[in-house]
Amino acid sequence: MSQTAYSVEAAQAFPGLLADPNANAFIRSLANEDAALAVFGLGYALGTDGATQFAAFSGAGTFAGVLVHRHNTQARELSGTVGIEQDEMGDLLTSGRVWVLTDEAVTAGGAAFVRHTTSDIGLFRSDVDGGDAQAVNGMYLTSTSGAGLVLLQVNEPVVV
Repeated sequence: MSQTAYSVEAAQAFPGLLADPNANAFIRSLANEDAALAVFGLGYALGTDGATQFAAFSGAGTFAGVLVHRHNTQARELSGTVGIEQDEMGDLLTSGRVWVLTDEAVTAGGAAFVRHTTSDIGLFRSDVDGGDAQAVNGMYLTSTSGAGLVLLQVNEPVVV
């Protein structure tokens, strides 16, 4: 099917895009432990070997960072979803500014939380939602009126 409409301007941002990559950003490269595709712009936990792996949350875990987008990654699924496959290296931002996906409205200046249970694992939100999310050391720099894309400032301790 041919494309019948297009935008003259590019989107402002997309999930996992670094907002200012040269401004004190700290990124760790870890391997995706999960069989499931790791999606850009979501929060992930440290994997079984926290020094070398990351994984999707399965209940509360240690926040590893936000998966940063890579322009050299190609869709390998029929759905067109792009991400990091099992055992591939992914870049997780632990300090800096990155565009993330939320599962609800958030307000600029508000504290950030990441889902660790339910079907929305890895999405960001504005509260713990009855214990289904945990605090991230960071705050939102933009707002959204519903689930969507926002700029997050992450300030997690640097672990080497």
